[in-house]
Amino acid sequence: MKRWSWLILPLLAASCGGDPEPVTYASPALAAEAGSQALAGGDLDAAAAAFEQAAAAPDPAAKVQALSGLYEARLKAGASAQAISAVNRLIQEGGAAVTAVLLKSLTDSAIHERNAEIADAVIDLAVAKFPDSKPNFANALAAVEKLKTQGAGADLSSLGYTGD
Repeated sequence: MKRWSWLILPLLAASCGGDPEPVTYASPALAAEAGSQALAGGDLDAAAAAFEQAAAAPDPAAKVQALSGLYEARLKAGASAQAISAVNRLIQEGGAAVTAVLLKSLTDSAIHERNAEIADAVIDLAVAKFPDSKPNFANALAAVEKLKTQGAGADLSSLGYTGD
């Protein structure tokens, strides 16, 4: 029996495995804090899950912060549709806490990540919400065009995107 017991170990390990239960936080604030820590640590799935819970915050400013974090996690993961969805939610649910400056910052994050698709979508959403802000997105639009035509290696430093 001893020599066959090693065959049972993989079966026991498999039965204990599976998808872990999602973590539930006591408050949206604790979820946001956990999301920030996970994002800083590079655990993008944990960050997204925590920020999703934090987005239940009743305070629009806290909701915007959580949805911005969710956007960043999805952006860094390359999940374009989910990142754009987070910005849509941010605009719909954030009320007066959503500003053109915030949306410009989210656009710049996408450009720094070299994701023209997300940057372009955020610009469209921002200009739809704040039509007068379109001139503020001129360099971002030029950067998106360069990324589309020249690829991720495009030099964007002349447009104010340092670190390229």
